[in-house]
Amino acid sequence: MSEFDDDFAAADDLFAEVFGVDVEYWRGAVNYCEPTAEVVTMGHDGSEVENTAVANRPRSYLIAASELVIDSETVTPRQGDRIKETIGGTVHVFEVMRRAGARDVYEWVDVNGGSWVVHTKFVGTE
Repeated sequence: MSEFDDDFAAADDLFAEVFGVDVEYWRGAVNYCEPTAEVVTMGHDGSEVENTAVANRPRSYLIAASELVIDSETVTPRQGDRIKETIGGTVHVFEVMRRAGARDVYEWVDVNGGSWVVHTKFVGTE
């Protein structure tokens, strides 16, 4: 790794520490891990219900690839996985899915493959 890559990784770690949120990353009903993620994009798809804070909003999370470990195995994000985030005391559930025009449900953040931006859509609360 170059000195620049080392500095970039250190800055990325600092951002995750300051801006990160604890989430649960689910694959199926019983397999999950608890990475720290940064919310990197939020928006809406035009069908938002008035006075609803999160409903129908796409959301992307920046997650270190090394933190997506399920059953002792590093996994790649895939369609149908779920991310659960507690917002205002309520668990919000986001399903991993491909955005319009995107090649996959995730994008690499750096050339070294250290982090992904994982695309999701709100699907409900628990």
